[in-house]
Order: sequence, then structure tokens, then C-alpha cells
Amino acid sequence: MAATNIECVKIKRNEAGGYPELQAIDETNGALIDYREADQKILIILSAGAASKVTVHGGNGVQGTDEATFEFDMQSGDTNTLVLESGMYMDVKENKGKVKITTDGTVSIGAIALP
Repeated sequence: MAATNIECVKIKRNEAGGYPELQAIDETNGALIDYREADQKILIILSAGAASKVTVHGGNGVQGTDEATFEFDMQSGDTNTLVLESGMYMDVKENKGKVKITTDGTVSIGAIALP
């Protein structure tokens, strides 16, 4: 199965906006989040269905390195949010404009592009 592709739900200032439908992260290939909006305006939402370790992979651009990769644990029922710097985490080659997140458990993900 291919990686789960996550498109950002765009919301507008001073208007009621939508909430992303959270999608399960593929346990083999992870999730690729579209990160072509301004990075400081993308809010990533993660929801765990079981205890899991989540890994945010470093990008392959000038600022991206394996050292940028980090992990955190989530317990069943946890909801976490992330805002990431694109320069450190975005793929500029094979999956251009995407950030990769993987998990060893049951985690769903969505993203919102803030105005």
C-alpha cells in the first residue's frame, strides 16, 4: 500500500472552517503531508487509537538531516498537534513538497492550513 497522502484543509480568517477528516497512517509507508503552504501556518493533528511511537522524518533539503528526525510516544486516546519548520522536514526530491510521518501503531492524521 502507498503512503497516506494528507491534503491540508484551508480555513479563512473570520469564517467558520472545516476540520480535516483524520486518516490512518499507513504502518508500512507512513503519511505524506502536503507542505506547500507557509510552514508556520500548517497545524498537524494526530490521534492515537492505540499506544504508538510516532516518527517525524528529517527532510532532504539544505537544512534537513537525519539528526532532524525525532520521535514521540502517544497513548490510546491521545490527541497531539505539531507545527513543523519546512526547511528541516520537507522532502525536496522524490516526494517534493511533502513531510513524512510514520508510526509503529494506530495513529490517524490530518492537517489544517491557517490563514
